[in-house]
Amino acid sequence: MTNAASVAAGVILPSWLAIVLFLLGAIVTVGVVIAWLRHHGLDRRVDALERNRREDQERSQRLEQMMQSVISGQQSQNGDIKNVKEMLHTIVQGHMRNG
Repeated sequence: MTNAASVAAGVILPSWLAIVLFLLGAIVTVGVVIAWLRHHGLDRRVDALERNRREDQERSQRLEQMMQSVISGQQSQNGDIKNVKEMLHTIVQGHMRNG
């Protein structure tokens, strides 16, 4: 015995067409789920790349600051050495004049 719902569904949509449409819907759904999962995977990768880039920039800035401090330290040492040489030269000249 058939009920009214199956008769109405059979009249509106043949069973072979219903099966084909169901399979197409399932394929589209699976495709959308796969695309959604890949999209979220790409977002995580992009976030990781951006985080790594920021860390690299911070590391480069720290290295640059360290290099600048080393360079300025060397320059101040060179200036100190020059001042000491000038002071010694002045002392020697004073001794030479005074006898």
